[in-house]
Amino acid sequence: MKVWEFQNYLRGLTNSLGAEEGIMFGDATAEVRIIQVSWMGDVAAAKNALRIGADLMLVHEAPFFPYPGIRSGTPPTDCLSWAPNRERIRLYTEGRMAVLRLHSALDKLCIHDDFARALGLGKPVVDEGGFIRIYAIEPTPLGEMIDRVKQRLLLDSVRVSGGEDLSRKVSRIGLPWGGTALFVNVNYQAALLRHKPDLFIAGETDTYGMHFARDAGVPMIETGHEVSENIGLRNFTERLRRDLPDVRAEYFENPRPWVVR
Repeated sequence: MKVWEFQNYLRGLTNSLGAEEGIMFGDATAEVRIIQVSWMGDVAAAKNALRIGADLMLVHEAPFFPYPGIRSGTPPTDCLSWAPNRERIRLYTEGRMAVLRLHSALDKLCIHDDFARALGLGKPVVDEGGFIRIYAIEPTPLGEMIDRVKQRLLLDSVRVSGGEDLSRKVSRIGLPWGGTALFVNVNYQAALLRHKPDLFIAGETDTYGMHFARDAGVPMIETGHEVSENIGLRNFTERLRRDLPDVRAEYFENPRPWVVR
């Protein structure tokens, strides 16, 4: 299988690829024997791909900084010379690897649903399409939900905003997964708020995103951008193994880049 043939296979899963998706680096005509799937094609992931002899890195996030579409559609002219980009390019080149991004298509295929499933939330009681979904649970104290999230996602810590009253009961949950709880994406929080959630379980957020939820009266549990999406990527690797038995698919897990001291 060639890199371009693999891209066509991915396109067939959702009938199309977004403008931010597709081959981002490397030779589209190269042969693919080993694929590494990871959330981000960072230095650690690239070193592992080099170690296992991967021909192709399938990543969910953009392989280079800055993030596409933030502030301007045109990146700074010197961005590929930035230290993180330069080191990634060195490793990709040394391994003669292609890098292909699958972003919104993977969100639709599995990532959002797999996050909900990992949290044990069942089917949504509100589903507008476009990820506007609300999940209902039996009224549960917020403190108990925090512990439940940590247990189900195997986390030793989470960040919580609006959590002054841990006895407060919550029962309607919105999932701003990935980076959709960040301040640049508060329109997604606003869309969820139309359906009166009383808890957000998020991937990644920031101070502005937390203030938005706090002022709306909704506590938020932040798990981590990678945490909320790694589950779907791991499961998608299993799908590749089933669909493409002649290609070796390996999963590399990007951990959260921080710890609580």
